Amino acid sequence: MSITVFSGDTSGPVLYTVNLPEDGNCKDLIQALGYTCFLKDNETLYVVKVYADQVLHLDDTLAISLIRDCDRVIAYRLLTDEADLPLLTFVHRRLE
Repeated sequence: MSITVFSGDTSGPVLYTVNLPEDGNCKDLIQALGYTCFLKDNETLYVVKVYADQVLHLDDTLAISLIRDCDRVIAYRLLTDEADLPLLTFVHRRLE
């Protein structure tokens, strides 16, 4: 599965590919992606799927088999140890 990871710093998005078991769930996806993108101890991944211009959070227990080929999986790499984290609003739009 290919996942685009957006980071809070000035670097652009990075595309990662992870291998998952067919009977796996999103927790397996997050663990594999964290390992692949060298996630630090003070970071977390917020994983969503984009379908029909809607951003939907992927619950840890959701089966990987329920993610369709037409769904776009995106992860946001966020800091977890900041005292005053900003409020984040996720919007997905295609620029024409």
